[in-house]
Amino acid sequence: SIHGVKDRVTPVAVSRRSAAVLKEYGFETFVYREIPDAGHEWPRAEIPKVRSWLKAQRRDPSPKAVRYANGYWQSEPPPRFFWVEIRRGGSFPEVEAEVRGNAIVATMKQVRRAAFLLSEDLLDLGKEVSVTVNGKEVYRGVPRRSARLALESFLERWDEGAMVQAVVEVEGE
Repeated sequence: SIHGVKDRVTPVAVSRRSAAVLKEYGFETFVYREIPDAGHEWPRAEIPKVRSWLKAQRRDPSPKAVRYANGYWQSEPPPRFFWVEIRRGGSFPEVEAEVRGNAIVATMKQVRRAAFLLSEDLLDLGKEVSVTVNGKEVYRGVPRRSARLALESFLERWDEGAMVQAVVEVEGE
């Protein structure tokens, strides 16, 4: 990440805090640099460096653990982060979810409805799956796969790693 110290649109303190959180969570490849004389726009000379760094990165499209915590939320469409989508939430929703075997265990705060977007990369969809939210089992069964859902999710993002084959929707608090 690059941030201009003289940025008047987004204070540099926001990026400094974000960088600290990413380091705290173990993102080893994350690089944060400040440009002393830059404002909100990146200097053109930085673009090749950023492009080169981006090309060298590899992402896991189906990480076994995800976390979403954001400030004031007023977004349409609802926020999706990897395989979790908040469908209805309060002003400051938070979700932590983890795959354990063929189960999802999640903690949700200020989330009234969420969807777990499932794929074979995440779970064995031919077997029983359980979903536990805030210590309570809210789903147990074999998810119903949908070819239409897989195609629509691929076309939405043009990313086969983000294809969704089944959805389990749950109620939160």
